[in-house]
Amino acid sequence: INIRITENNIYYIPNIFSPNNDGNNDNFEIYLSDAINKVFEFRIFDRWGNLLLFVPEISGDNSNFVWNGDLVGKAAEIGVYIYMAKLLLVDGSERQIFREVSLLR
Repeated sequence: INIRITENNIYYIPNIFSPNNDGNNDNFEIYLSDAINKVFEFRIFDRWGNLLLFVPEISGDNSNFVWNGDLVGKAAEIGVYIYMAKLLLVDGSERQIFREVSLLR
């Protein structure tokens, strides 16, 4: 079996989280490699395209925290959400990603 890797994994973003305060996967987090300087313009949308969360920049000591499953102090509904982000790589290039995340309770 030959395995060819065409691109290094420079980030990992889970596709499901469960903000139920059980200590497991309670936050929607992103995990970045050293190939990324920062994440900016991080947005989460509901299934109708409404903007629910905007984080202008994630870098440095911000940890990997992005979303705890709350919207304006209330628990968000169970469902599938869309997110997009721009990644600034250490070589100065940018990459834009669009993905889905499922919220369970």
